[in-house]
Amino acid sequence: MTNFYDPDMAIFTDAPASVANSIAIASGNWVTDFKNLGISDTGKAVLYPDHRLKWLRNQFGDFKGKSVLELGSLEGAHTLQFEEFGCREVIGIEANQAHFMKALIIKNVVYKSNIKFLLGNFQSYLQNCKRTFDMVSACGVLYHMVNPVEIIALCADVADSIFIWTVIYNEEMCPPAHKRLITGKETIETRGFRYQGYKHYYRSTDVSLAKKDKNFSGGLDNYAIWLEKDELLRSLRHFGFVDIVEKTNNDNPRHGQNIQVLARKTK
Repeated sequence: MTNFYDPDMAIFTDAPASVANSIAIASGNWVTDFKNLGISDTGKAVLYPDHRLKWLRNQFGDFKGKSVLELGSLEGAHTLQFEEFGCREVIGIEANQAHFMKALIIKNVVYKSNIKFLLGNFQSYLQNCKRTFDMVSACGVLYHMVNPVEIIALCADVADSIFIWTVIYNEEMCPPAHKRLITGKETIETRGFRYQGYKHYYRSTDVSLAKKDKNFSGGLDNYAIWLEKDELLRSLRHFGFVDIVEKTNNDNPRHGQNIQVLARKTK
């Protein structure tokens, strides 16, 4: 594993100690706009607060005392909101070292003791997880997976509820820039369940080129499988998430369609 820090240089800050100094460590490389935390000079993505989590809260109800496992926690914006909803515990898993370090900075700024960030591969974590959660949040991750339904199956092993926001494949609405990166429909099997999805490559078939962008937030492989809406919902039902509320959105000109889903094992 490579190191986020420059191993050849110790960097000191001589300015008066402040919160701003820690934010400045990642100056120019923030993704999230944290102005609602009173923090300036961060990113542009409106993730704090996020309207998708407001929708989730309205659908799910009371989060007080709940535990949430967040897959792909980025810089911690959603993690903070789950804590603010009243969760007793939120664990966020992030594979990108830079995003992980920025999440720790944000946690330090707001000082939330019931939030924990873990660095690494969430699929491996789920495969070895010995505990359960009230909910798994998979916001913006399934369309970066080579076997997204395996992630759903793993989530079903550890939780009775799952929140998903993901890009879905709609041939008519998929922009040309992405359509040309799709090589066709694939049939995949996981745990004896067969499903179909579309193989979508990143902007280069060499994922290492995409990862040269410090803010790259994709998967670990050079392609991912995009699901159509019906196949996503069928997969959820197959692995026990029978109570499904969904909202399909056409507000994503970059990818075409996306969907947000709250799925539970019981009504």
